[in-house]
Amino acid sequence: MAGATDELAGGGHRAPGGPRNRVTTARRRRWRLGALMLAGCLVATGCGGGDQFASFAALPPSGWGGDGATADLGLRPAPDGLGFPNSPNPDRTFDAGDLIAMFGPDGVCETPTGPCVVRPEAQQWADTVAAALAGGVCEGMAVLSLDRFSAGATPASADLVESPSLNRTIRRLFATQFLPQVIAEGESSRGRPLRSVVDDVEARLTNSGVPVTIGLYANGVGHAVTPYAVERVDADRAVVWVYDPNWPGQDRFIEMDLAAQRWRFPYGEADPTAPQSADGPATVWFGDATDIDVVALSAREAPFVEPFTGAGGGRPQLAVTTSGRNWSVTGQRTGALVAGPASTPGDDAVRAVIRGGFGTTTMLAEATGDEPLRISTEAAARVAVTVGRRSLTLDFGGAGAATVQADGGRIVVDQLTGDTAVTATAPGGIVRFASPVTGPVSMRVASDTVTEVDWGAGANTSGTVRLEGDRRDLAVGTDGALTTVATPQWPESVRSEQLATTSEEAATTPTSTTSTTTTVPPTRVVPGPTPPVPTTATAPTTTPREPPTTTTPPSPSSSTTLSTITPTTKDTTTTTKAVNGGR
Repeated sequence: MAGATDELAGGGHRAPGGPRNRVTTARRRRWRLGALMLAGCLVATGCGGGDQFASFAALPPSGWGGDGATADLGLRPAPDGLGFPNSPNPDRTFDAGDLIAMFGPDGVCETPTGPCVVRPEAQQWADTVAAALAGGVCEGMAVLSLDRFSAGATPASADLVESPSLNRTIRRLFATQFLPQVIAEGESSRGRPLRSVVDDVEARLTNSGVPVTIGLYANGVGHAVTPYAVERVDADRAVVWVYDPNWPGQDRFIEMDLAAQRWRFPYGEADPTAPQSADGPATVWFGDATDIDVVALSAREAPFVEPFTGAGGGRPQLAVTTSGRNWSVTGQRTGALVAGPASTPGDDAVRAVIRGGFGTTTMLAEATGDEPLRISTEAAARVAVTVGRRSLTLDFGGAGAATVQADGGRIVVDQLTGDTAVTATAPGGIVRFASPVTGPVSMRVASDTVTEVDWGAGANTSGTVRLEGDRRDLAVGTDGALTTVATPQWPESVRSEQLATTSEEAATTPTSTTSTTTTVPPTRVVPGPTPPVPTTATAPTTTPREPPTTTTPPSPSSSTTLSTITPTTKDTTTTTKAVNGGR
């Protein structure tokens, strides 16, 4: 590519320089996310140590320093990337407004009119997303920056100031990686030769291509970046230049050894061109063709089909969220690993590792056999086992274990140890069991509309409840006593959020966190390198795990926008209205 190059300090790699050479406005707008949330406000996640190779001798340790890019989208980390770093999301909520923004009110609310009572299965999905937010939101930031660039939105992303409305948009984009079509596209792109990956990314950066994000995985954790240029060093080596949400404003890159089928990424290294080897610090990630995937922006175009009902074709779906590194899900009889702290997508039964950027990891797995599963953890963790529209969620307050059996129309958890709470979710209601739960809890499908929930092993702590017809939310105390819990209702105005065309900073968020957030691990244990930013990040806090007796969300102070957001910029004297995404 003609033009001057901007050399990175301290090394041989040079970022593509010269004119910005943006694609045309028409092409940029073709692939905006539209109704979901683009922005003018404006891929289970920490990102830790890597799969180590004995050597990386094919790559000069100080970088390559190519003379130009063979493909260039025109995007740059500055000004097109967000100007603030990825961090554990300070507002770990995912609520009715977020659900309706993505799926519309008909799939989220129990009734077609009036206040919105979120369907239990939708609430369970939202709680899983909320728990994963503790691991950072690099996926949302990578998608948002690419989406705004593709739409030609103003002001530039680097000029946006972090705010509640901006964080809300980021977390909704973060949640798209839980969608079946996004998971499937990532799966289909993994495992092919790295040469094919580079060819694909290179084609996507041309005027006729659809821009993409890249997912990188190492040692059981995932990270999302946005590629903007490809540099061919020679026939067997390439550099993919990326916007990395962990390093705002910096030119970062993935090195590709196409002959050896290996890549290297300076995940936590301040100077990405510093000499490194696979035997060096864990701040550098190494992987092969199974540890990288590519997802097109078009896979995230709204409206989405809600994923709450009938997901997985009856097979048990597991969502594991933890900040610990000593945990496992195994077959009870065989000991075969289903998921563990070092699993990456495609390993064992793992379908996805949620891309976040910090120490809390969320993995999505699918159990394919009839063998009971043994879950064990040495740290706080949340494990949701879902079959169709029904799920049992285990909230481990610390070290603990449990056995799970899912067969036909039944889910059973038993042999529980530790400070563990259990939540049963099914059409007709939610039943929360206070910790510590020691006896078994089971769900049995009596019919399409009736679910029986049984608990306890002794006469003084056992019971049964039928969830059917009108919605009921219940709490079971440690003595087995059953209490009715007020079901949260959202004001009717939340139904029209996706139709809004302007937004203020106020969000449609209830004061009680019971119905919209999930209890998450109380400590932040980073598996592998800790990114140098942000230095002010605080450890997530926990919410009480005893079931509440009442929950009454207040009316919002204003409506929330999903498709168009008026940005708060660093220059407070002017604001620019974003492109209307429509729906």
